[in-house]
Amino acid sequence: MKRPPVEAYLQGQDSRVGWNEDANADYLDRADLRQGYLRLRTPGPDIAWTFGRQSLSYGRGRMIAPYDWQNLDRVFEVFLGNLLGVPAG
Repeated sequence: MKRPPVEAYLQGQDSRVGWNEDANADYLDRADLRQGYLRLRTPGPDIAWTFGRQSLSYGRGRMIAPYDWQNLDRVFEVFLGNLLGVPAG
């Protein structure tokens, strides 16, 4: 199946508890863009370039990983290049 040359992804996050405005008084910005990125694919070799805000996890997640248990997740501003269809390792 042929993938489109350009993909966009947007995901928001709201940190309020049960839509209660007073529950998280220490967070000024309760709503935020959690992930938002563009993925561009080259027409020749199967390479994807991804840039934007992403939730990443590498290895066992000791250095680079999201904090899924917090009200506000950890995300990264990234620019990645991936070879598609090439097995890792």
